[in-house]
Amino acid sequence: MVLTDRDSKVQTWTSGGTIGYKNANKATPMAAELAAKELAKRAIGLGFHSVVVKLKGMGKNKQFAVQSLAANGLTVSIYVMQLES
Repeated sequence: MVLTDRDSKVQTWTSGGTIGYKNANKATPMAAELAAKELAKRAIGLGFHSVVVKLKGMGKNKQFAVQSLAANGLTVSIYVMQLES
């Protein structure tokens, strides 16, 4: 997961691997939730209060991540699903 500003400059990022999960465990719903929680914490620390979520493709764990962003203090203002062609 990547947090960018309005100019698309990367502010911070996180993933299942950066929070301590290894191998196949990085693709679990729990890893997605914890990575989103960490990203929300970093975003709030950087002064972000609302986010626009853009997802590429389908995936069962993406919904968990978006819910975790909202549950950890960020306002999810727009939710965009981009299907790859």
